[in-house]
Formats: sequence, C-alpha cells, structure tokens
Amino acid sequence: MEESGISPIFYFSEKTEFQLLKLEKTCNTQEEKDIYFKVENYIINEFKNISKFKEQLQFVNLSEILNNSNGSFNEEIINIVKSYPNGDLGLVIDTFCILRFCIARKYQYQAIINLMTEFLDWRLEKKPQLLKSEPLKKELMSGKAFWCGKDKENSPTITINPQHHISYDRVLEESLDYTLFLGEYGMNEIFKFNQLEIYPKIEKKELTLEEGLNQLIEQYVILYDGRFVAMKNFDIPVIKEFLRYANYYAERLKVVYIYKPSWSYYILWKSVSPFLDKKTTSKIVMVNDWKEVEDKIDIHQVPKDLD
Repeated sequence: MEESGISPIFYFSEKTEFQLLKLEKTCNTQEEKDIYFKVENYIINEFKNISKFKEQLQFVNLSEILNNSNGSFNEEIINIVKSYPNGDLGLVIDTFCILRFCIARKYQYQAIINLMTEFLDWRLEKKPQLLKSEPLKKELMSGKAFWCGKDKENSPTITINPQHHISYDRVLEESLDYTLFLGEYGMNEIFKFNQLEIYPKIEKKELTLEEGLNQLIEQYVILYDGRFVAMKNFDIPVIKEFLRYANYYAERLKVVYIYKPSWSYYILWKSVSPFLDKKTTSKIVMVNDWKEVEDKIDIHQVPKDLD
C-alpha cells in the first residue's frame, strides 16, 4: 500500500480502439496529432521527473492492469482508481483528458504543458474530490446553484441563481469550495452516465465505437438566471477564482444560457468578458423564452422559478 500523501496519476501506455477513434475524430490535421503525441509523451515520460512531483505522485499504467477495455471510465477503471488511497478520477490522464487540454490551448504545445502542469499541481494541493457537503451547508441551502436534469443530449445541467449570492455576506473560502464541490459533482455525473449508459452498450456490441463516441458525455450546461442580478451580487474575488478553476476543468463547458439578462448583468459582462477567449464567449447564449432553445433542452426540466 502506498504512503499517505502520495497520489496516483493514471495513464495509458497503449490506447484502446475507442481512444484511437476519439483521437482520429478530434484532430483535424497531422500537426494537431503530432502535438497530441508530443504532449502525451511528455506526460508519460517527463512528469515523473519534475522535482515537485517526485515525492507526491505514483504513476499507474492502466494499460498494464486492464485485460480488456473499450475505453476510459468504464466500471473496471473506476474501481481501479477508487481502490487506491487518494485515488482521484480527475487524475486519469487519458486520451480524452489530453485532447481537452489541447483544444483549450489551441494545440500550442508549451501552453498545453504549462496548463497541465498547473492543473496537476493544483489538484494535488487542493484535492477537490475530497470536499464534503457538511461544511458547505450554508452554501448548499442558499439556492445560488444546483444541478438539475440534463439537456437533450444527456449533458448534466446546472442552474445558477446569482441573486442569492451576496458579496458582503459570504465566507470566501466556503464560496470557492462550493464552486469546486459542484464542479466535482458534475464530473461524477458525467462519469456515471458514461459508465452506466455508454460503455456497457459498447462492450455488448449494442453500440458501435462511433455510435458510442457520438453519445459519450464530456461537458455540462449552465442555466443562468440573469433577471435579478444586482451590484450586491458582483463578487470579483469569486469571479476571478471561478475563471481560474475553469481552466482546470478544460473544455467541460458546453453552453451557458443566460435567461432574460438585466441591465446589471451587462455591467457584469463588461467586467468579465475581457478575460474570456472568443471560444468561451461563443458558448454564451441569451434567452428570453426557453422555447427558443427547446431543440437543445427539455423545457420541462427547467426549474419552475426560471419559467
């Protein structure tokens, strides 16, 4: 058994057919594939030589453990990860994970390495997967954010009610931990759906690899209530940290629906938008009636107070 304080990082030395198909479908050019393999090689061969990681990480090669697997995050892999002390699903650095970071940094090699190193360092220090609900009871009861339903492609949906966040009536660390607690919950919902609904069907040949890839869930949806935002809800320290955390959940955001944004929302937007790249801003959609996006979301799952 490993020493306490040591965290396992999981990787594949050999890719599965499913991972290879993901790579083929995601990389548009040979140059992008070359960058992907260069990043993967660095992670497998060089991460362990970074001095600050040497005493913190145990590298676990899942390819050597698994006898037969069609992809990542099936039940077998999840059980392996959870069998380790400090096992963290966020530290399974597979093809899907690496590609998300490649896309987030536009296949710029050094930018990808810098972000993944920062991500790993942060995850080892913060251990967001260990956050519990009890210390966050005030935040949980506030109604400011909660997971609720799925969109029509089964991506989990989180509702954010910023009017319930009062900048002068919060403990910063609790607000930030609550943000991470929700993020980890959403990632677990994604893992759970793929584990229960996608990988078993692939293994039973009920879905082809391509069908499975098309139905696989990797992202979440935000429903943001923009109607009642006021200046007291603007919390710059929380927003700054939220944007930093978003980097570590690379390419997890699918779309943000802003419901009936008020004039105060647009003030907030002017403050935040300079820190967002064009790809992120393209994911923000203003909605005045949920029927405008009923082809994307099940309007019956929209919370009644957003109707």
